[in-house]
Amino acid sequence: MPTLAELEKWLTTGQTASRLRKSRQGVTWLVENKRIRAVKTQAGWLIDPKAVEDYARKESE
Repeated sequence: MPTLAELEKWLTTGQTASRLRKSRQGVTWLVENKRIRAVKTQAGWLIDPKAVEDYARKESE
């Protein structure tokens, strides 16, 4: 489990969608299908920025 300090740097689904050029629903699908690491909060999903980078790199190969 990430620390609170780490979570402050994590991305929202909207930010992740912009970085991956996908819809927010597409990002949610990736999270729910464990393609990218995230945690569910009361405000919604928070997504690990390193997981987003790794996913983007794999997609570009």
